[in-house]
Amino acid sequence: HIWQHVDRVLLMNYEGQIIADDTPNHILKHYEHLLSEYGVWHPNAWHYAPEPKHMAPSSIEPLFKFEHGAII
Repeated sequence: HIWQHVDRVLLMNYEGQIIADDTPNHILKHYEHLLSEYGVWHPNAWHYAPEPKHMAPSSIEPLFKFEHGAII
């Protein structure tokens, strides 16, 4: 995870105002809900992700063709 290489996190609100400036551990402990609300990935983000929807394919035709490193 990238968080192990970070020593400071600035958290801003929708208006661009700094609402927190602290260590990653402090930010995760006290502002995890805001990180999720703002769409910022964090180590516990998977707990907030919606359940995947498993849908049957609508057609047996592929959506695109891929050949020699290019979509054709």
